[in-house]
Amino acid sequence: MTNQRFSPITLGKRLRSVNSAGFDLTETTHQPNHKLLRHEHELANIAFTIDGSFTEILNRHRFECSSQSIVIKPAGEAHANEYGSTGARCFLIEIHPQRLEALHPLSNLLKRVAHLSEAILSILVLRIRKEMRVMDTASLLAIEALTLELIVELSRNSLLRTERKLPVWLTRAKEMLHEHS
Repeated sequence: MTNQRFSPITLGKRLRSVNSAGFDLTETTHQPNHKLLRHEHELANIAFTIDGSFTEILNRHRFECSSQSIVIKPAGEAHANEYGSTGARCFLIEIHPQRLEALHPLSNLLKRVAHLSEAILSILVLRIRKEMRVMDTASLLAIEALTLELIVELSRNSLLRTERKLPVWLTRAKEMLHEHS
């Protein structure tokens, strides 16, 4: 079976969308117990669960995406989705390749799958969503700035997680050095 490609994502009911400086932002709702077959997105993306829940199914991983959680997927990452008994309201940020390249080295975090839930990330996404509702003369600039701030926070979160998880061999080497000093 070949993977279906969709972008921008409209596999749920699209509530609102906007393009701002190389970012496509879309808010959607998904019916309870709905299943989306394996598909992939043309663009790297950040998916935020506003309400409800769904399971993100990748080759070797299943992520339970409850309210206020984020899943990051690189472009072309094949996955399926199963929505919970109450459905889900989601917010998707897709990043165009030129914008992704301009974000280097922060863009490295958007080249691998990650699942997280942090209060600061939720606050930023909800502020972006609020700006999409306001849509005054400053909103596009605010959306771009908040999206960039979200990527910065995601990058810092990724760096902290990487720093915390030292390889076993390095931990042992440090222990040996401390024992012999």
